Amino acid sequence: MKKSRAVKEIRAFNRFYTNIIGVMNRHFLDSPFSLTEVRIMFEIYYDKKSTVRKIKNLLLVDEGYLSRTIEKLKKQGIVSKKQSKHDRRSYILSLTAMGRKVYERIERRQEQAVRSMIDHLSEEEVDELISILQRIQDVLIRNGGYE
Repeated sequence: MKKSRAVKEIRAFNRFYTNIIGVMNRHFLDSPFSLTEVRIMFEIYYDKKSTVRKIKNLLLVDEGYLSRTIEKLKKQGIVSKKQSKHDRRSYILSLTAMGRKVYERIERRQEQAVRSMIDHLSEEEVDELISILQRIQDVLIRNGGYE
């Protein structure tokens, strides 16, 4: 059956790609942070009105796990929380000055890591890779509702 083969191929690709980017390592890109922690920083960095609920809905993670992770980042001086003026039950998350520096350093490392993966490719191969990646996203979004 094609779908069974597709499942196997997608899982094989996931293992291949996570090995390349080092996701399985306890710390992301030789930083003291996990992939989840870095992804939380990413969301807060680019959304100045981030809340726990928004991040939970984006990352599809357990709310308790997310809250513990955010508290850990808060204790490390990476994240701050401020009660929303519009909804007293909600808190706006932001990166501290130190948190922004930490995230920007990780962001540069990520860009360097990806650049090193594609440096040996020709312009045509880079175009092909981008096209394939966009096609994968298009198919999954169109047929699965993922975004």
